[in-house]
Amino acid sequence: YPCHGNTSFVWDANLVPDTYKLGSNQSVAIQASKIHGGGSCQISFTYDRNPKPESLFKVFKSFEGACPGSGDDTADPQEFLLDFRVPANISGGNGTLAWTFFPRLPRAGPLVSMFMICAPVTLENPNQVNTGSAVQSGQEAWVALPDMLRANIYDGCDTVANADTLFPDPGPDYHQRALGGSVMFAFPTGTSCPTNPAYRPPPAHYYPPPTPAPAPVPPPSHYYPQSPPPRHHYPASPASPPPRHHYPARSASPPPPPSPPARYARRSPSPPPSPPAASSSSSA
Repeated sequence: YPCHGNTSFVWDANLVPDTYKLGSNQSVAIQASKIHGGGSCQISFTYDRNPKPESLFKVFKSFEGACPGSGDDTADPQEFLLDFRVPANISGGNGTLAWTFFPRLPRAGPLVSMFMICAPVTLENPNQVNTGSAVQSGQEAWVALPDMLRANIYDGCDTVANADTLFPDPGPDYHQRALGGSVMFAFPTGTSCPTNPAYRPPPAHYYPPPTPAPAPVPPPSHYYPQSPPPRHHYPASPASPPPRHHYPARSASPPPPPSPPARYARRSPSPPPSPPAASSSSSA
């Protein structure tokens, strides 16, 4: 950026710049065989003859959707004409005309891109009076024009893949073409993108870019995933009755040992027999 790095040839001695009168209707011809599904583009101008990254490009016209055309890519180049009007109230002078293109289809994966072609141009105003008030009026009109969108150049602003770009400030002269419900429009996203002015509400067919999913939180270092239950595992049904072979648990104290049988009982010794008592006889 800018002009794909080809800025030294813009005002080369061998090139004759085109001359545009202020307030005139002009057109640029774009030849391309690959249009990347169409997209959005802008016609812009800067008074710098050899543009630099800090050069200020102001928009003459914005095209949203189907720019430079629509349809599939072709083997042979096609020519697309883009009409625009040169503002009548800015100052004349030499500068650089730019065509910038934000394709709808990404190059690879989600990778979006920006194309920029530049050419030397002279803005002519034969009736311009070189007075202080006229010059100041032309400068104020120039500053009031919207800035050209800069995106997809690794500066914190990117367009949305698979969507036609909506310019945050397209200017009063812009053309919008919707290709049906299958094609959506989206504003560019990023911290350095220009904000949408109050007069630019999203159109009815606008779809905001999808919100990225939050990054997964890694488990702690002591985390072990729970293994699935074994194949023979069956959870117990609630309040299930005990099986038929169920016996209540015995008490903690063991029962006393049983008494031995009577035949094994020891007999106590019998007492000795007492002697016979002596009988007494009486004499007559």
